[in-house]
Amino acid sequence: MPSTTGSDTAGTDTGASDGTASPEERPLFNLALSGLILLSSGASLYEMSDVSPALLVAGFVVTGLAYGPAASTAPGRRFVARFRAVHGAVRLAIVFGVVALVFGLAFAFDVPPAGVQSAVFGGAVALAAYVVYRILADRFGDG
Repeated sequence: MPSTTGSDTAGTDTGASDGTASPEERPLFNLALSGLILLSSGASLYEMSDVSPALLVAGFVVTGLAYGPAASTAPGRRFVARFRAVHGAVRLAIVFGVVALVFGLAFAFDVPPAGVQSAVFGGAVALAAYVVYRILADRFGDG
């Protein structure tokens, strides 16, 4: 007879405690959202026709590190757990606050809009690559 103590499901993520699906359980939504961000920031860069390669690479590297090695550390796992435990409206306020901080600092230090868009585009490329990696890893059992 199967165990009902819950020990046989240790380490599996069955979703948030409020019954909503965790981000890992919505891979197509995540892929569509990252694609939308990628297209939006890419279109803005194309219209500006002025790309900062250094900031594009910096955005890619910082985002890649945040989703990869930094998220695998103990502080990274604690941060993710606390962020997911926060109510949706507060989480949204935190995200908008970080965006406002980034654009406020860019304005304060007179960073050209193409530079900010280049960094956002680099981050969006890294985010899309991470989502594709997670989908493939989950599908083929390498995750």
